[in-house]
Amino acid sequence: MYGNWVYYSRDCVDCDFVFKCELCHQCVDDENCYNCDDCMHCYDCKACQNCFGCAGLRNKQFHIFNKQFSKEEYFAKVKRLKNDAQSLERFENLKTTMPRLFAHLSDNENSVGDYLYHCKNSYACFDGRKLEDCAYMASSIECKDCNDMTNNYFGCELSYEVMSSIELYNCNFCNFCYNCRDLEYCEYCYNSKNCFGSFFLQRKEFYIFNEPYSKEDYFKKLAEIKDLMRADGSYGKHLPSTIKVEDCAIANHWRS
Repeated sequence: MYGNWVYYSRDCVDCDFVFKCELCHQCVDDENCYNCDDCMHCYDCKACQNCFGCAGLRNKQFHIFNKQFSKEEYFAKVKRLKNDAQSLERFENLKTTMPRLFAHLSDNENSVGDYLYHCKNSYACFDGRKLEDCAYMASSIECKDCNDMTNNYFGCELSYEVMSSIELYNCNFCNFCYNCRDLEYCEYCYNSKNCFGSFFLQRKEFYIFNEPYSKEDYFKKLAEIKDLMRADGSYGKHLPSTIKVEDCAIANHWRS
């Protein structure tokens, strides 16, 4: 409940950007955590268990404010600190004394950005996993050969300026399209291909502005529209989004 960018996780509440986590509460940018590994109020701690109010630790256990305790001492002190109003203030002060990573990167090759994991040849990408040959991406997973996109997941490839989509191939300037290929300027289209300037289509092919064409007529009409758009400089730009076909700028301008 109340989560954002929560993947392969279960029984998590109030979490943001968590991956393969279970029984976590109010966690941000966590991976492979169970019950937050019985840690509480921790920052930038990896492979740690039973830690309280710690920052910047690696492979530690039974630490409180970055100090080692025995198992018995740890649980006795944490029981008291949970009800201590000053614990959070001490934790925040401790965070300011620890070095901060310039970027959060793991298992990447030739990639630049922040919060990137298992990426290759990706530039200026953020909150991404398993990206390859991508640039200027945000909050995306398992994409390849994509540029200028955000919130795209699980198999997007050869796409440009797309937002909030799943399993797209060769799609440009689209929003909220799933399991599609060869789309341009489309929104809310599902399991469709070879469509242009269309909205709310399901399992359709060779549609322009929500009107069906034969395969031959589709590519002929599409070439005409693109020539006109290139002439006035509108092709290649992500036009204003809308969910009403009659209000769509591209449809009104080029329907004839």
